[in-house]
Amino acid sequence: MRTKMQVKGLKELKQALEKVGQNVEEVLVEAVMAGAKVIEKASKDKAPVKTGKLKRSIGVKLKERTPYNAIATIGPNDEGFYGTFVELGTKKMAAKPFLRPAFDENVQEARKEIRRVLKEAVERGV
Repeated sequence: MRTKMQVKGLKELKQALEKVGQNVEEVLVEAVMAGAKVIEKASKDKAPVKTGKLKRSIGVKLKERTPYNAIATIGPNDEGFYGTFVELGTKKMAAKPFLRPAFDENVQEARKEIRRVLKEAVERGV
């Protein structure tokens, strides 16, 4: 189970950044990763802790990048594969959601972080 945050449809931003000579794809990736880090931290804070393995396994991974799109995934790595069972539950175990609540409760903060990075990039180039 992973949550996903993406920024897309940024042709105007690309044009603005190209005018000031910045690598649009790099700026977009930096912005998406900054927003994803907000959700990552919240997910770690919300993850149930028995041994700490699940919490330590939560991370951010850049899944896709193009000049107009960047997708980051947030969630447990292979070591914490059982995070899906914790998040969704099983027929023998009640769900203990941590990813979805972390996303829902922090998506506005993540968006602010994305906007901040994009704004700084534009201002750096002006």
